[in-house]
Amino acid sequence: MPEDSMCENYTYEDQDFLPGNALEDYFAKIETAIAPEIKKIIDCLEKSTDETFAKAKILLFSILPELLVFYYRSGALLNEFAQGHKANKIFYLTEKILNDVYIKRLAKTLINVYSFAFIEGDFILSDQFISTAGLKIKSNFSNVSNRHIGLRETLVLIPLSSKYYALFWHSDSSFLVEENCCNNLSEIDNQKINEVIINNSYEKSVSKDQNLLATLLEKHKRVFPTQVFWGGEKKAGGFLKKKEIFFHDIDAKAFDYFFHVRLDTIMDYTDLGRNDLCACGSKKKFKKCHMPLYERVEEAWRYISDPKMRGRNIHSIPGTSAVEFPIAEWVNNIKD
Repeated sequence: MPEDSMCENYTYEDQDFLPGNALEDYFAKIETAIAPEIKKIIDCLEKSTDETFAKAKILLFSILPELLVFYYRSGALLNEFAQGHKANKIFYLTEKILNDVYIKRLAKTLINVYSFAFIEGDFILSDQFISTAGLKIKSNFSNVSNRHIGLRETLVLIPLSSKYYALFWHSDSSFLVEENCCNNLSEIDNQKINEVIINNSYEKSVSKDQNLLATLLEKHKRVFPTQVFWGGEKKAGGFLKKKEIFFHDIDAKAFDYFFHVRLDTIMDYTDLGRNDLCACGSKKKFKKCHMPLYERVEEAWRYISDPKMRGRNIHSIPGTSAVEFPIAEWVNNIKD
């Protein structure tokens, strides 16, 4: 339940820019209002008819802005807010959750331009609360990650219980579930969803099944947000953006390759045909070796290196009301 997503004690005390207990009272009101609605959604899904699915969908969409508030107050997001700016983490949190226009536009983006379904399975719950992942490598952006809400090829997972999640996704290709219904996941697909959830976590995940959690911990990658700095004669600044998480293993490998491998190494694959021997020396055909990886990396490189692509916003979903902000953005005047 969302009221359990706050994972840090004494978080909101002694904030000079807020009246005493203001945030706690704000969260308590939301919890009181939406907890019964979540129970209604679960009851509808348990009945498993077209009529009850439609009702569950309407109920979920009606409380989506409030669920996004719980996303921003979650323990994992506070961990991200604190990376290098611990004293300012509550400021970064309130900058978003008290921005009513932004929260509603982000909810509108999910409703209007993402595909939607409920999924049923055996899920863990993360201290991130809402989990996101990239469905395809896009680029290495200065201010957002490949998994920010509002970008193409992303998925968003919202927990209702350990049995049900709401799933929003955008993809130009087919995904693992059927749209506008409640999907009972296979064991393999359930595992992939849980891997996304646990890699959204920082300190805490919970499960009814200790063995399930132990297995997933082997898949957990301990990485942190990325800090990007820039500077000039008059100002310096930068962004703190979410860590990169991908649903498909090939995209995680491609991003690592894109980020760490020199361009001249990537160029070794440029002129290869599908049936040529791979340049890596494996003696396998290119199509059976590095070709899928190269195609993803090459597309990301082209976005950066091709003058015709620069400045074009090709990664936001058409019709979005908002793209998720970076965790933190700061600008400082440079003193002479």
